[in-house]
Amino acid sequence: TRPPGRTILRAWDQAAGPRVTWVKGDVTDFAHLLEIAETHGVEGAIHLAALPNDNVCRPVPMHSVAVNVLSTQYLLELARQRKWRRVVYVSTGAVYQASDPKGFIRETDPATPGNVYGTTKHMGELLVNMYQKTYGVSACTVRVSWVWGPPLIPVGLDGPRGPIPYFLLRAVRGEKVHEPSGGEFIANFTYVKDVAHALLLAYRKDELPSNLYNLSNGQHYSTAEIVETIKRVVPGADISVGLG
Repeated sequence: TRPPGRTILRAWDQAAGPRVTWVKGDVTDFAHLLEIAETHGVEGAIHLAALPNDNVCRPVPMHSVAVNVLSTQYLLELARQRKWRRVVYVSTGAVYQASDPKGFIRETDPATPGNVYGTTKHMGELLVNMYQKTYGVSACTVRVSWVWGPPLIPVGLDGPRGPIPYFLLRAVRGEKVHEPSGGEFIANFTYVKDVAHALLLAYRKDELPSNLYNLSNGQHYSTAEIVETIKRVVPGADISVGLG
């Protein structure tokens, strides 16, 4: 996958300070991951590495499986061999593609992936379940969706990241945004710091009652509501969205 730009890495480095050691590597190379684990005394993993949406995955299905599926098995296998404390696998709400978008989605609802991205992420979930049930590895899946917040990755506008960064960045830049439709689109948008906090809880808890969690603030927002909020917080923002 394309690594983050230098500006983003510098921001991360400044935020983390001396508590973090950065290692550049390849999550699809088991021997390399083993070397990193041995060299740095790794005791567990919060696994977010992935090709992040279907726009990226669809043109490269083999690479998508290697990154989204095999890397997950490699980390779970390291956890099995080296008795890691836990693996937290970060999955996606995209595994629920046949659900009611206006209703609540529970962990007991069946996964219904229908594209390359959702399918490969669900395959990773099945591996988590297998290693947890069969080998006793402490592992869980946390499904997130529509994550927004700094830093902006990729640097620029990206539709699959959702309307919040797409509209907000353009408003801050002083660009006019007049979308003819889309105001009635609703989704559950999750702030990045809430995601980080939840993943740390999933990793640090001594015991987990389940190996699968949906992460959400429990409320839907429409694109029209987002536009009105941006207009309140960005004075003079020239932004609008139509119905549909």
